[in-house]
Amino acid sequence: MHDALYDHTDWRSFVRLRLEHLGMLQRDLAQRAGLLASTLSMQLNGKRPVDPQSVDPLASALALDGEGRAWFEALVDLESPSGRTRRAAYATVRSRLQQRSSLDPDDDVAEVQGDWVANVVAELACCVGFQADPAWLVRRIVPAVSELQARDAVNALLRVGMLVPRADGGWDVVSVRTGSVLLDRARAAPALRLRASVRDLAGRSQGHPNERHDGVTTMALSEARAELVLARLREVEQELVQLAVDDPGPRNRVFVLGTQLFHASDYTDTDGCA
Repeated sequence: MHDALYDHTDWRSFVRLRLEHLGMLQRDLAQRAGLLASTLSMQLNGKRPVDPQSVDPLASALALDGEGRAWFEALVDLESPSGRTRRAAYATVRSRLQQRSSLDPDDDVAEVQGDWVANVVAELACCVGFQADPAWLVRRIVPAVSELQARDAVNALLRVGMLVPRADGGWDVVSVRTGSVLLDRARAAPALRLRASVRDLAGRSQGHPNERHDGVTTMALSEARAELVLARLREVEQELVQLAVDDPGPRNRVFVLGTQLFHASDYTDTDGCA
C-alpha cells in the first residue's frame, strides 16, 4: 500500500488520498462500491456516518491489499459507537504508527514534546468534549493551525503512547515531563524549538487581557542571589503546574506558561572592589 496513506488517521482523508493515488474520481468509487454518489459525498464530508456494511465494498473498490484493508477498517472503527471497537481500532493505529517510527523511543518522545501543537492537543484532551478530530481541533487551537498540523500532532501523541483512549470514550494523557535544565544533549534541539515557539506564540496570542500575564524585569544580582532566584523560580513553576494537575475541573481552556531567566551580561570581575 502507498506508504503515505499511513499518515492519515481519518478515514475520509485516507480515501481521498487513495483516490488521488489511483487516479479515480469520487463518483467512480461510489459506483464500484454500489453506493449512491450523494451518499458517499455526505459520508466523506462528515454529514453521515459510514455504514459498516459498505466498508468491505469500499475497500475492494479502493483496491486495498490485506494490510491496507486492515488499516482502512481500523480508521472507520475509530468512529464506532462501541467503546470496545474503538479501543481495538486505536490499538491497531498506535501499533502501526509505532512501527513506522524510525526514531529511538526516547528521542521520539522528545520530538513530540518539542512540538507546541502536540502539547496543546495533549492538554485539550483533558478538557470537556475533546475530540481527536483535526477539524474539531483547528476550531479551538489559537493561534490558528492547519488540519495537517492537528492530524500530525494526534498521530504523534498516539504513536508515543501519550494519548490513550478510555473505555468510556474519554482520553488519558500520559505526560512525560522533562526537567527545564540538564537536558540530554541529543534531545536539546526539540526543547529549544519549543521555547522558540512559545516566545512566538506569546507575541501572537490575542487572549483575554485578564487571562494573561506579560512581565519583564531586568535585575543586577550576585552569583549567590542569582542561584536563589533561579531555585525559587523553579519552585513557583512547579507549584503552578501542580495547581493545574489538581484542578477538579471541568477544564475548558489551555494556557501556556513560559518562564525565563537568563544572562544579559558576562560576570563582572569583583577583585579589588571595596
